[in-house]
Amino acid sequence: MNLMLLTIVCPPDLFISEYAIKSMLPALSESVNLTVFFNGVSPDDQNLVKSKIKSNYIKYVSNYDRITSQHDLISGQVGQYYQTETGAMEKREGLYENGGAIWSRELITFKEWDLVGIVDSDFEVFEPDFIPKIVNAFSANPKLGFFSSDFGEDTQGYDSFSNQQAVFKKRYHTWFCIYRREALEKHPHFEYTEEVRDGIMHKWDHSAKLQEVLANTYGYVGASLDKKERWKFIHYGAFAKNRSLNDEAKLKRYRIMRIGKYNGFRHIVRFRIFSKPLSIIFDKAYSLFGMTKFDKERKKYIYQN
Repeated sequence: MNLMLLTIVCPPDLFISEYAIKSMLPALSESVNLTVFFNGVSPDDQNLVKSKIKSNYIKYVSNYDRITSQHDLISGQVGQYYQTETGAMEKREGLYENGGAIWSRELITFKEWDLVGIVDSDFEVFEPDFIPKIVNAFSANPKLGFFSSDFGEDTQGYDSFSNQQAVFKKRYHTWFCIYRREALEKHPHFEYTEEVRDGIMHKWDHSAKLQEVLANTYGYVGASLDKKERWKFIHYGAFAKNRSLNDEAKLKRYRIMRIGKYNGFRHIVRFRIFSKPLSIIFDKAYSLFGMTKFDKERKKYIYQN
């Protein structure tokens, strides 16, 4: 089976996207391609990425003309809810499209691909061998509709974006998730959904409700990678809400510290017996050098005109 992956790059995550896109290169081939969708990114900034990353298996597309032609309308919506092309209500965070709107529109256009997938622009791959494993899983099970790097059960906790307690519904997370294209054609709507039940807000993220429909209505099942394989990638988390990691040197230092904390550079030292102590050391250094502030600031919405 062949696979087309889609990465959306908006202005706040431009610099981190270079690491993410480069990390995908060893996984690309005739049967695994990547489309980079520049979302409100200026031509000059697009060229910063294009000039550094070249591959016959990467296609670059952009909605910049679309965004600039509607600049006044979109600018007036920033920080407010707006209606997408599919009729969903989304909150406009900047001079770019909502990710769910792009996934809903673009993924089903890859007609010649058996599988289509989402890769966040802040998802960096260290060891790409899990990707062909996922593709093979689809070949082995015709009812497998979606396969993600991570899975989360229903959880109740504090939502920092809305400042309230909420139940977050189970989901195969969007930061790396592959779908059977014919399944998405039945229901392609990546829409954030909220519903109050017994006085508590229940929240389905942009993949949770779609996956629920594919499972309950069409009989598809989902899967996720074993936790033992999670050292092979890192999701930095919500970089579209990034405020201050816009300097390449600062971002480079942050990235090194974050990877060290996350997996102790296991993809380099190879053995957990060596990477585990490194992870502990970097975890302490991460806090000592004040790196936690960069993660905390991304737990709030950022609105950019």
